[in-house]
Amino acid sequence: GAGRLVEAHVAGHDLAYGFDPSGGCGVLGTAGANTNRSSKTDNGDTTTYCYDNADRLTSSTGEC
Repeated sequence: GAGRLVEAHVAGHDLAYGFDPSGGCGVLGTAGANTNRSSKTDNGDTTTYCYDNADRLTSSTGEC
């Protein structure tokens, strides 16, 4: 993870974080670029994040 937090185990939560550069956000998506988190999994429930080229969150899916 390039110094990024990629997993944690805290008070009953097993967390995993992803930083995929495209993150499945389509041709304009830059999910994991510029250290943006592209996904979070908490005890098997995954949330994905998409950002625009100005690093603004444009959408999320799953358990926010």
